[in-house]
Amino acid sequence: QENYPVNGEAGRELIVLISRQVDKGHPIPDQSHIVVESGGEGAVINACLGHKTNDTLGRVISSLLSARFGSSVEISVDPYRIELALPRPLLAEEIARTLEELDPSYVEPILEMTLKNTTLLRWKMVHVARKFGAFSRDIDYQRVSMAKLLAVFEKTPMYREALREIYHDRLDIERARWVLERIRDGSIKVITGSLSPIGSSGRGGGRDVTSPEHADAAVIDLLKSRIMSDRVLLFCVSCKRWKSLRPVERVADQPECPLCSSRMIAALKPWEEEEIAVVRKPEKKKTAEDRRRTKRVFRNANLVLSYGKTAAIALASRGLGPETATRVVGKRQRDEMEFYRDILKAEREYARTKRFWG
Repeated sequence: QENYPVNGEAGRELIVLISRQVDKGHPIPDQSHIVVESGGEGAVINACLGHKTNDTLGRVISSLLSARFGSSVEISVDPYRIELALPRPLLAEEIARTLEELDPSYVEPILEMTLKNTTLLRWKMVHVARKFGAFSRDIDYQRVSMAKLLAVFEKTPMYREALREIYHDRLDIERARWVLERIRDGSIKVITGSLSPIGSSGRGGGRDVTSPEHADAAVIDLLKSRIMSDRVLLFCVSCKRWKSLRPVERVADQPECPLCSSRMIAALKPWEEEEIAVVRKPEKKKTAEDRRRTKRVFRNANLVLSYGKTAAIALASRGLGPETATRVVGKRQRDEMEFYRDILKAEREYARTKRFWG
């Protein structure tokens, strides 16, 4: 407990997990060992590198494997592993070889190429273009063609700024390059094996993954830590003037607008900023779709009004909108552990039905 910020119960659960790993003869991933595991049409790269670095490496590796298979490779990332959903079985040794042979200088070019096919870059380009004054503030990024955006803005300062913000906020290119260089000089070893207890303990792991109903204290601790460090965009739907982007842990127990003192505060995800522009539109200019989106933001704010920070925590979770968050916070959980277990269950259901990263 002196070296790791976990409570006693979580520490004991981690010790049990590591003991199972050792007892079954599996290697333990750490700062100098990356462990690649495969089984069926899934694979896990156990890498204790942090979320941003794993996200960076995961996107690059999935791009290379997608080119090899001719079909998409889905990924799920956390600070300790990169999970791959493969179109066909692949040996861990083949994935390890892809990692070992990856030239550090290729990371950024591959990322840029991969991001051109994502809604993330489209949203960020529209967001930056609005800041530059190239687009009106109420434009809906979902109605903008990515091909047209690239045709007009690629190689411009706005395009480079959009990439820079994604690289800064979501990824860590320098750290990923450093890791690949350490793999090349042997400082970091890449080991292969079959699916292990540690490899299966992620959110989207294989059949051995801990179910949400029985998730242990260590898993819940990691989930809570991740949500608290994620950012949430607070927006006052009363005066429609105040907004604030902050980590979930810094959200007040009962959020209140500093401009008008209203407690009708929506807790949006950072990439939902365009919803604010929709809410701010004059009612007479709103389309039927605009009114639907406005209603959703108000439902969000009503949930925060009723449940305070608890609602903000649920709304900041992956894949939880106002409807699902309402079901989670509306339950009468016995304790905090049960509350986060319900969030974990909802997140996994979202991941199962809409696997990320496009």
